[in-house]
Amino acid sequence: MEIRANKGRDPSFVLQTRSAVRHRWRSDLLRGLLRHQVKSRLSHVDDRVQHPSAKMSDDAFSYGLFGVGRCGCVHGEILIAQGQRLVAIGDENSCALASAVQRLGVQSAATFANATSMAQSGSIDAVVISSHTKNHARDTEPFVRAGIPVYLEKPLTADLREGFSFVKAIGVGKNLLQIGLQRRFDEALVYSKQLLDEKHVGEIREIRSILRDQHPPPATYSSRGLIIDMGIHVADEVLWLTGEFPHTVWAKMFHAKD
Repeated sequence: MEIRANKGRDPSFVLQTRSAVRHRWRSDLLRGLLRHQVKSRLSHVDDRVQHPSAKMSDDAFSYGLFGVGRCGCVHGEILIAQGQRLVAIGDENSCALASAVQRLGVQSAATFANATSMAQSGSIDAVVISSHTKNHARDTEPFVRAGIPVYLEKPLTADLREGFSFVKAIGVGKNLLQIGLQRRFDEALVYSKQLLDEKHVGEIREIRSILRDQHPPPATYSSRGLIIDMGIHVADEVLWLTGEFPHTVWAKMFHAKD
């Protein structure tokens, strides 16, 4: 990411950031927020969210994982590495589910073909949902209604209208639902935010962001495109870094040839 600003008499001041550690910030966010959420639900501790880099206790909780494609398996590996109990795993694709059970080594975990069954099983303290974007609302609602803390991969939904409908459907109760916008916890961006807040950088006039995965997606991967799946990170970064909301939004897309 590049943040271009007017600093003093220099109109071309550029602050560059770069992510250095793969999955580290995703792991910190998942550990910090979900562990806080589970403790709030089980023991009614205060509702202040700890910064994910803060020291965590050694408590282990029972997690469910629904949606076990490429990203879902990464979340599963993070939970296991943190010493958490992965007791339930689910996906509507039976082949993907069987593959994930073997990859994660959780043969003793209960398996589910739909989110509703897992939510009603009574076996989990919290759930990580990383199903296909088009199914986010459908797969998340049963857990929210069951009072189970949810970490949901971004974006909230694939469609803006569906997003508003989903929020309306789950109501205004005290639901614990965290969207996986973990870029806010990237060390480089946190430092950039600090510089901006402390006025070390002048007035922002342009932000450029380039995102890409470390490896190509598998052949079975399907998506509505980078604007939905990756652009959500860029939009959230800008809102968070600037503390401002846009007046207008403009986008342009190109279709690559085979």
